[in-house]
Amino acid sequence: MVELAGDWSKATHLEVFAQASIDQVFFNGVKIEVERTAYGSLVGKLGASKHSVESIKAQLPALTHWKTQDGFPERNAGYDDSRWTGKITSLHSVL
Repeated sequence: MVELAGDWSKATHLEVFAQASIDQVFFNGVKIEVERTAYGSLVGKLGASKHSVESIKAQLPALTHWKTQDGFPERNAGYDDSRWTGKITSLHSVL
């Protein structure tokens, strides 16, 4: 068995090159009907995706009521880290 995951939009053919003992292909958890070619690969077809950017967006929850913690002084543009101990002063000191 081979399990594949991916994104696609339009109907398309799928070809898998696998050892002879492999006879099943799953794509995103769905079994794909495949046939073995004369040269040993497995070929099948993926139908058009039922999903679109719009349909996925419609399923997302509203991202509201965010909570943040502004306790880090590094977030301020004027933060000065020049007094940090053990700081790297040049790239050469790392290499």
